[in-house]
Amino acid sequence: MKKHMITLLLALTVVVSLIGRAIPTLATDGDITLRFHYEREDGIYEGWEMWFWDNAAVPSTHLDPPYQFEEVDGEMICTVPLNPGTMEIGYIVRLGDWEAKDIEEDQFIDITGVLSGTVDVYVKSGVKGHEITLMKKHSRVSFRSPPRTV
Repeated sequence: MKKHMITLLLALTVVVSLIGRAIPTLATDGDITLRFHYEREDGIYEGWEMWFWDNAAVPSTHLDPPYQFEEVDGEMICTVPLNPGTMEIGYIVRLGDWEAKDIEEDQFIDITGVLSGTVDVYVKSGVKGHEITLMKKHSRVSFRSPPRTV
């Protein structure tokens, strides 16, 4: 009887300890938007655009022209809505109809854990990788993402 009581007590302890833990879930209905801030040392932005595939709400292959940069408060920004549940998206900054690429390799942004909202991505011309800023409860969290390329 004592053995059964200890087993029951241990099982109850495990269940109680799991109740307070967050169980990770995949976003299925939250809107996620990426806002790319692009910086070129030469200040020449004419003809440069963003190319996205797979998880963009509308992949670049369905757009003519692809995603464009707009000047917003002195910055060049490209805004792209993502499909719900997106955990990663690939991108290329390109000139015109593949006249040049800013970085030769495809680059990827890991947004695993972002359930909804806007993710600001800062890309500097000629630099692999990017900086990501997330707004969370009125505080800003920034980190530099090492390049993951193929």
